Amino acid sequence: MDREYLKREKQLNSSSEAQVHEKSPHDRETYAKPIRGYAAHPAEKEQRGEAKEMFSMSNSYSNLSVGADKKGDITVAGSAQRRHDSPTLENASKQVEGSRRKKHHGNGGELFTNAAKPAESAFAYRTKAKTPEKKILKKLREHARRHDLDRFNKTMPFLDLPKNEKQLQQMRRDEAPHHETQAMEKIILDKKTMEMKFLKNLRQTRRKLNGTDSEELQKLLFGEHTEDPQTAHRPASASGEEDSGDEDDGEENGIPE
Repeated sequence: MDREYLKREKQLNSSSEAQVHEKSPHDRETYAKPIRGYAAHPAEKEQRGEAKEMFSMSNSYSNLSVGADKKGDITVAGSAQRRHDSPTLENASKQVEGSRRKKHHGNGGELFTNAAKPAESAFAYRTKAKTPEKKILKKLREHARRHDLDRFNKTMPFLDLPKNEKQLQQMRRDEAPHHETQAMEKIILDKKTMEMKFLKNLRQTRRKLNGTDSEELQKLLFGEHTEDPQTAHRPASASGEEDSGDEDDGEENGIPE
C-alpha cells in the first residue's frame, strides 16, 4: 500500500471542505438556470438550446452541475470554484468554452474539455437521457481513468471508489496496521455516500426527462414545443456530423462557421 497515497486520500476526504454536498433538485420554477461549467457554441446553442440545470453538487473546490438540453440529452459538467483564500482561478478550470473545446476519444457519450491545459480544465460529459444512471457513472469512470483529468477527481471523488476497494482488500491481505485499514474504510464509506447521492439525483432527472410529462418539462425548460426525447429523431450534432455516441478521433471538435 502506498502510504503517501493513503495520506493524500485522508487529507482530502477528512476535510469538510472536500466533501461533496448535494443541493436539492430544482423544482419546476427554477429550471431557467443554465448549467455551470459549460458554455455552448452559438451554433450548438441554436440547435440544442442552452442546457438547463436539473441538480447540482459541490464542495469548497469544485461544482458539479447536471442538466438537460432541448434534445433531451443530459450534460454533466464539472468546474472549479474559488475559495476565499485561494489564488485567482484560470479561466480554463472555471468553464468549458464551446468555441474552443476539445472532444476526447471515448466509447460512449461525448466528453469535452478546453483545448488549452485539458488536464486542469473544466469538463462536460453529454449523453442520452435513456442511458441508465449506473452506465453514465461507469462511462465517467472510464473517461477519468483514460484521460487522467484532475478536475474529475476533485469534482467527483467517488469515481475512484473501485480502486479504493481493491486497495482495502490488499491492505487486509498484507495485514496493514489497523489505523491505516480504518482510515481506508472511512474513505470508502464517505465516497459511497457521495456516489449514492449522485445516482439518486441522476435517476430522478432521467425519470423526469423520460416520463409521461417530458413534453411539458421541455416547455418549462425552453419555453417552446420540442419533440419527445424518447421518440425524436436526433439530427446531426453541432459539428455537422451524425453523433453515434461511439468512438471519435480525439481531436478538437469542429463547429460550423
